[in-house]
Amino acid sequence: MKHKLPLLLAFLLICGIVQATPQARDILYWNGNEYHTIPLKQIEKHFSQEEVNNLEELGQNWKTTANYRGYRFVFEIDNDSLYLKSIVNDNDENIMEAVLGSQKQRMMDSFSDTLFLGYGKAMYEPAFWTMVYESEITVVFKNGVVQWFKDNKNKSVSSPYYPPDIPLIKLLYSKIQWNSLDKETLQKKPKVILDIENDSISMIEEVAIRKSSGYGEFDEEAVRVIKTMPKLPVSFVKGKYIHHDYRIVVFFDLEEAQKLGANIEIDESEPNK
Repeated sequence: MKHKLPLLLAFLLICGIVQATPQARDILYWNGNEYHTIPLKQIEKHFSQEEVNNLEELGQNWKTTANYRGYRFVFEIDNDSLYLKSIVNDNDENIMEAVLGSQKQRMMDSFSDTLFLGYGKAMYEPAFWTMVYESEITVVFKNGVVQWFKDNKNKSVSSPYYPPDIPLIKLLYSKIQWNSLDKETLQKKPKVILDIENDSISMIEEVAIRKSSGYGEFDEEAVRVIKTMPKLPVSFVKGKYIHHDYRIVVFFDLEEAQKLGANIEIDESEPNK
């Protein structure tokens, strides 16, 4: 039966992270550089009850699911101290006076916590309270003062082949050794479902057969081809790597491969196995 699927691969990204609308990031300026951080939670620790009530009132008037609070904070680290510089609404207006009664900056002297500051390219937008940037700084505060920080040199890595697209499909079709496969079985267009994991430098670490095609040589060829795949995405979040697990379906559909214009050489003189 001919497969109706237009793609060679079906990717399912399993990150262990709840999928939802990514939230507008709070901004922090430090030494002339701009960093992003996930929205601060438990804000009542840092403001009076009246100020919290003002913020909650704003939260009832949000216009977009990407900023459900209705505002975002802008901070600055000056002489190792953390200051709130402004509160910005959906219209990019500074509403700090309406909330706090003053436009003046406020030192966050009640802030004793760790911030993970993303900078460089925003790599992915995977979830509600998660962010993935190319690089990340870990900063530890006590009473609003920097105690320790580390610029994490490890990088989040993107891939030109994710999400799956025609270039990747053509690439993998081109790498299949069609002449080595049983031609009679090939007419049945077998498929193999594989689970793969990549390591911290985005290379494929493990390939496991989730569901066999029923033909050993096709299973082996699917595993071999997937192991030649270029690097996959790697996320560096909150000081540690987040491993991505993928499920891939490999269809041995020579007709579809030829339609896509994959670089395939078929030896028609070679007899069937």
